[in-house]
Amino acid sequence: MFLLITIIVISLGLGFVLVYCTGLTNISPYFWILLPFIGIIASGFLISLAWGGLLLAASKYKKVDNRGSGSKFYQFWTVALAKLMLLGSWSILKKKNFGKIPKSGTCLYLFNHTSFVDCWMLLACIHPHLFSIVSHIAMKKVPMVGNVATALGTIYVDREDPESSHLMMERCVDYLKNKNTSIALSPEGTINRTGKLFPFKNGAFKIALESERPIVLFYFKGIGKMDHRKHIFAKCPIEAEVIDVIYPETYRYMNARQLAQYTQEIYQSYEYKQNALH
Repeated sequence: MFLLITIIVISLGLGFVLVYCTGLTNISPYFWILLPFIGIIASGFLISLAWGGLLLAASKYKKVDNRGSGSKFYQFWTVALAKLMLLGSWSILKKKNFGKIPKSGTCLYLFNHTSFVDCWMLLACIHPHLFSIVSHIAMKKVPMVGNVATALGTIYVDREDPESSHLMMERCVDYLKNKNTSIALSPEGTINRTGKLFPFKNGAFKIALESERPIVLFYFKGIGKMDHRKHIFAKCPIEAEVIDVIYPETYRYMNARQLAQYTQEIYQSYEYKQNALH
């Protein structure tokens, strides 16, 4: 919504400048009505061009370990695209309890994974804080998009390969402890559209125990409804909420399985309360 208002204000401002500089008089009211729409279309075109340039620039990123200072550049434009997607889909993103996120240091971000859009929304919510997302190796093979994901610092894992999982966890711990980069992943390990949480896997919690970083629990609501709207102009409210933060002193004496169960109970309790409210 902020992006939409900004585009409209800039469009109207440029219109006033044009009228003032050219000395035009008797401007039709339709000019001012159409101007914001022209600004929105032009902005969408320019951002699309920028995204195309981003894809071309990211084509040089082929290796998983190729993570440079350029990641901030890719993050900026990816966030811009995520907000454009929200604008284009007539969706509204609301953030709740983001003040719970620790102000300094790295964190392990966990989220319920209901759509491919989750990661985009998380990036848009937390920007400009730098973090890397853990994704299945198949993402790397997606033309162009995989290159951007790699440029953003995505850490890939092949869940069918134990060695790949081990290397992924080592890399995550290294990012959290030594590279001042937070890690985001889904404890369910896959996209879940059933409406009921899958059992949490231990990998995320092994990373937490080794890195001793706060675990920030995100919950997304409404993203799955974007694909089931009655028409394209139907508003789709999306909510991103920080439901809890688990600090190292809370889980220090747990093992990975116990921590996974403890975390899942927090999510389930939250879902139960939400269902009771509705």
